[in-house]
Amino acid sequence: MNAGTLLTVGVICLMLTGFSTVAAFGYEFEMDPDHSACFYRHQVPRRQWVLAVSLVPPATAATAAVLALVLRPWQQERLAPSLVLLAAAALALWITWSIGIDAIEQSQRLSGTSPAPRFCPEELVGPG
Repeated sequence: MNAGTLLTVGVICLMLTGFSTVAAFGYEFEMDPDHSACFYRHQVPRRQWVLAVSLVPPATAATAAVLALVLRPWQQERLAPSLVLLAAAALALWITWSIGIDAIEQSQRLSGTSPAPRFCPEELVGPG
């Protein structure tokens, strides 16, 4: 794989980063604040997975930029785009990480510290 291909992959991943960051940001908000603490305890692993999946595109873009730098370290046609891509990917990683960690901490705060019940009140909905 040459440096140009790596930069193309990095730019495509950086474009996908916008969608993954919006997903992490959208998953942070709760539209219905009337949920029980049990609901929020169940949300913590889900939000951790959303964070992990949201970090894949910017991490891939950063990796592609670093590999492009390593393959052609002093070729001026590749140096500036690689550094710009690396800086943009690092910024996207930081923003996505911050949003995801905030969502996880929000669920942990709303879940409280009481022991987990065996069932959630949301699961006790009767038929009809």
